[in-house]
Amino acid sequence: MKKVLVPLFALFLCLSCVLFSSCGKSETGDSAYPNEMAPGADSGGSSVSSPQISEDRKVIVTATYELETLTFDETCSKLEQATKDAGGYVKDSSVRPHTQSSKATAKYTLRIPASATDSFSTTLVGIGNVTYQTQSTQDVTLSYADVTARIASLEEEQTRVLQLYQNATTTSETLQIQNRLSDINAELSSLRSQLAVMENAVAYSTFTVSIRETKSYTEEESDNFWVQFGSSFGDSFGTFLDVLGNVMIALVYVLPYGLVGGAIVTAVILIHRHKKKTKGEKNPTPPTSPGGFGRPAPMTANASDAAPTTPPASPTSPFDAPPVTHDAPQTGEDGSTDSNKTE
Repeated sequence: MKKVLVPLFALFLCLSCVLFSSCGKSETGDSAYPNEMAPGADSGGSSVSSPQISEDRKVIVTATYELETLTFDETCSKLEQATKDAGGYVKDSSVRPHTQSSKATAKYTLRIPASATDSFSTTLVGIGNVTYQTQSTQDVTLSYADVTARIASLEEEQTRVLQLYQNATTTSETLQIQNRLSDINAELSSLRSQLAVMENAVAYSTFTVSIRETKSYTEEESDNFWVQFGSSFGDSFGTFLDVLGNVMIALVYVLPYGLVGGAIVTAVILIHRHKKKTKGEKNPTPPTSPGGFGRPAPMTANASDAAPTTPPASPTSPFDAPPVTHDAPQTGEDGSTDSNKTE
């Protein structure tokens, strides 16, 4: 039994070695990439790589300046002339002239060549008193290179599709090729527009300049208390004079309306007093009693119309007898009649 198992075991080991060596050869020789070929490379040996970035950086410059000036019109003229001298142009502008209630202001959006950005910034400092300035940059080199590469790729595809269009034999092929050409043309148009806008933004820096008219230049803040106090007092007094002048102008403006309104009110008061005086003359005030505190005393026609007054009743006693009265009138020596005479 042992003589049979030993040859079989030796044969099994030989077969295992042969299979293992063949598998290793296939993994190291057939499946591996050659040194000159990399994943993503075509059969001709050219590999697909990202677009190369040139050393010329694509940078968009944006700057903002705020100026104040004592001579507004002259400063605006100097700014426009400096823009022309730098080779730029005024993209848009808005100017608000001086009025009684506000100072003149202006705002300009300027496009200055990128090569003249630094010199133009220096010129702005000499035109007026700069109270605020800021400058920012945006590097669009990668975006510019990507758009350029996409345009080149689409143009190559467009050339190949045109060749297929010339060799098309069926109607369905012709229609498919035409649809693809339309898509390519639309995408190329969009990318070329993006590239043109990007190139213009890189070639010309954008300056936003605001100009404000003032009576005196703003000085830098100081830590000295008296300097701050004097500056604040001067600004406050100047503001007070401006407000006072505006109030006087407003009073002069409303003066005619005040005169007409005052005349109308005076006439109404005089007419009312005249009517009251006339009414008082027609209806005189009745006389007042001495102790009535201004109230009119009761008036009676004669003594007989007055109601008889009854004296207060007193407690009666058996010894008091009522007085005797005679109703018949008695005639005196002079012939007069005395009525209600009590004996």
